[in-house]
Amino acid sequence: MTNPENLSPRLAGLKADLAARIPTRNQTAQTELAAKSLSEVIIRYLSWQARLIRPRPRDVVIWPEVTASSHYPAYAAEIANIEAAFRAGDDMNPYLSTQVRTHAYAAELPPPTAALSNDEWVKRNWRGKDRMRVTVDAHHLHLGGKQADGSVARSGPLLFAGITPDQAFFLTIGDHDSFDDGTVSGIMHDKLDAYLASQGGGAMLGGPMITLGGTQVKDVRRADSIMKTLRKLDDALDNHAESDVNASVIRLEWDDIVATNDTSGQEFTRIKGQL
Repeated sequence: MTNPENLSPRLAGLKADLAARIPTRNQTAQTELAAKSLSEVIIRYLSWQARLIRPRPRDVVIWPEVTASSHYPAYAAEIANIEAAFRAGDDMNPYLSTQVRTHAYAAELPPPTAALSNDEWVKRNWRGKDRMRVTVDAHHLHLGGKQADGSVARSGPLLFAGITPDQAFFLTIGDHDSFDDGTVSGIMHDKLDAYLASQGGGAMLGGPMITLGGTQVKDVRRADSIMKTLRKLDDALDNHAESDVNASVIRLEWDDIVATNDTSGQEFTRIKGQL
């Protein structure tokens, strides 16, 4: 494969690893992703990782819209289990849509044609992306029972949550229509406006900024920052006197940048990220 970016072997290896790890819809999408620049691959990787929930203990805040929901009595026990799991730092990703593990990149779409309406084109353009996370920074968790493969069965009612590194905010119980009818975005904006006002600030902006490619602007900015750090780290490893450091590889673990020995796995450097 050509290397038009003139990446070092270490960074070319990182790019290949990330492109291989991102779940794609088909081989066409996989080939297209692998041909992108390292910075573009990192943007797609960060967007995928932000759809997941990094396992770590979190405080839980349950907003009144959850317990006031008509669905709450039927799912109170499961929501209590989810709260306990968040507090314990358990892996919450089985509660997410299975598409985060199978369809995190769906390839670029050509422009709309006469045979494909604008609405249908927009719908297809969201394939491989989590519209709720991109547009309002919220996750949706399924409330079905655990299945044999460890995943959680899809459910009609969904628990919508805002996730930070240290907290999980249970926003409301809705359904798949809540993606489009403003239920979740309205709650997010109203609650955060009230919080900012209580802290002496003004109203928040109307949600995260989104690129034409359907990713958050902050993912693009974060990718730019990571690229600069990768270049500096790669040069530092090349200039290190010890041979075991020179035999290192760089990988991303969530958005932590990690340098390890290629043979022993010894970790030399870890630059913690934001997830």
